[in-house]
Amino acid sequence: MLRNILIGIFAAILVVALGTAAYNVIGAQAAGATNTAVTGQAGGQGRGQASGNGQGNGSGVPQAQAQANLASAKTVHGIVSAFNYGTLTIQTDDRQAMGVQLGNSNYATSIGFAPQSGDGVTVYGFTGDQGSFSAITITMDKDGKVYAFRDTTTGRPAWAGGGSGNGGGNGKGGANR
Repeated sequence: MLRNILIGIFAAILVVALGTAAYNVIGAQAAGATNTAVTGQAGGQGRGQASGNGQGNGSGVPQAQAQANLASAKTVHGIVSAFNYGTLTIQTDDRQAMGVQLGNSNYATSIGFAPQSGDGVTVYGFTGDQGSFSAITITMDKDGKVYAFRDTTTGRPAWAGGGSGNGGGNGKGGANR
């Protein structure tokens, strides 16, 4: 019985890990980039002892990260019409609706980016090979605050992390027989 429960838990963790990996790959492809850099991801697994305490080791796994071709970067001004899930929708000064990809929505939240409908913004960004416009920086008209979503010289995503490739993990387990 306990063995079946542990197998079920392991299977659920495996499904979540694979889903997360697939989401990250799709997100990197959607960024519409041509160059790559390496970032690290950490994972760990543990072995239980009879006391229920265990330790595990993990190692960093390099992952390709999309980057921008800044040769096509341009500045666009407009009014915010919507902001959800890592995408900002604006109406440009020439009255065109435009979707602006911000990348990782958790990153946008972590830097305090929370525009409201009707806010004026100046977006510096580029159109990627997938056809979507990706923000490098966004400047709010009302207070001049600049939010950086990518490095302005390399186009590297700000949410990509340090790329050290090192990681570790801890595991806990137990043996009931």
